[in-house]
Amino acid sequence: MGSTQLLQERIITFLQQYAAGTRVFTRIVMRNNRPVVSCPNLQGANLSGTQLEAIVLNGANLTQTNFSWANLRGADLSETNLAAGNFWYANLNSALLRGARLNGAFLVGADLTEAELAGADLRGANLTDAILNGTNLAGALLSQAVMPDGTVHA
Repeated sequence: MGSTQLLQERIITFLQQYAAGTRVFTRIVMRNNRPVVSCPNLQGANLSGTQLEAIVLNGANLTQTNFSWANLRGADLSETNLAAGNFWYANLNSALLRGARLNGAFLVGADLTEAELAGADLRGANLTDAILNGTNLAGALLSQAVMPDGTVHA
């Protein structure tokens, strides 16, 4: 089975579980008396236009995933790897992105109203025309990020 087919199967299963009412996609497994968090690996997935409101994907690997026009309102993506992701006009209103890796992410036109981005890595991200009303960026790494007004953060 090729990696593309495996990824497509993972995406289908993931979306079927979400449609069936599952919202939390993290689980804790104990190994040697230590908790191990297991999260989906949807690296490079195309989730464009999906309705994933209030989903919990803490610690997942979602690098290079396409979330353009997706509804992630109220989602918990804390500590999630979203590097080089595409969030073109995505709804991230009230999303929790504490400590998320968004370096190199494309957030053009994204609605980040009241989103929690404390400690997030946004180095080199493109936030052109993004809505940041009430967004918490305390401790966020912003070097070389293109800000909503088009200026590049030092």
